[in-house]
Amino acid sequence: MPEDLTTRIHDTIDKTTLKASDPDVSFQLIQEFLIRIASKNYKDALTLSNEILILEPDNQLIQEYQSVLKERLIQLEQESSGEEESSDEESSEDDDSKISSSASSSDNESS
Repeated sequence: MPEDLTTRIHDTIDKTTLKASDPDVSFQLIQEFLIRIASKNYKDALTLSNEILILEPDNQLIQEYQSVLKERLIQLEQESSGEEESSDEESSEDDDSKISSSASSSDNESS
């Protein structure tokens, strides 16, 4: 999460001394949370959801979002690692075909 966002969140929470009764603080955090969701910045959204639950531990919407966000982050991580493996395999296949092509070319020249 960007450092300035983290600093602002903690400053806001410190200033309110964790008063869940301050609707402005909760509103600001939820607004930032929704912006992160909309921009698909799920990691920051999850961090914000933790901050919101400090102020509003009974917020069921945020609790539900947390579980969905955790699942989505795991899914993205798996997809990312799958793409890396696929890319490695393709690279290896390309290297093999270059080697085969080079060997064929070399055989043709010697004939």
